[in-house]
Amino acid sequence: MYKLLITSISAIGLIATTTFTHQQPLQAQLQKTPGGVTQPAAKRVTLTLKAEKKVVKMVDDKPKITYQPVTGKVQSRDILKYTVTAKNGDRPVKNLMLTQPIPKGTTYVKNSATILPGSQLLFSIDGGKTYTSRPMIGKNEAPTSTYTNLRWKFTQLMAAKAQVNAAYEVEVK
Repeated sequence: MYKLLITSISAIGLIATTTFTHQQPLQAQLQKTPGGVTQPAAKRVTLTLKAEKKVVKMVDDKPKITYQPVTGKVQSRDILKYTVTAKNGDRPVKNLMLTQPIPKGTTYVKNSATILPGSQLLFSIDGGKTYTSRPMIGKNEAPTSTYTNLRWKFTQLMAAKAQVNAAYEVEVK
């Protein structure tokens, strides 16, 4: 059994004027375990990041929500949905963490992150230095506009050949 400490995909370069042409598969990074041994994470967990734009159309006086690939410039108030797919290789993975930044020029949409079985959803308001399930500023809950990162921390073993999909939405400022 292997330990994978942190797996991260970065979407920091996305701002309101970024153009998307296609999605690119991303590999897990090599990670150091507490004993100093580097685990070949890139050979075990493959990560893919997909960005889609939320489209709301009225059908029979009711809103119909769909998601379309982001192919051009995004505009203020657009809602973007990011989906991180983690596909495991031939061996189980323990302590998997999927970490995503909230892209600059966007704000996390409250309660939009997927709640995954066997994982804990955590947020950061300090650029990813610390994570908690309910960020606080003083005695008050932090507004989502202060969120800088989110993380799915898996408390259960990820089986060999398993796949998980974690999603969240942001609004372009």
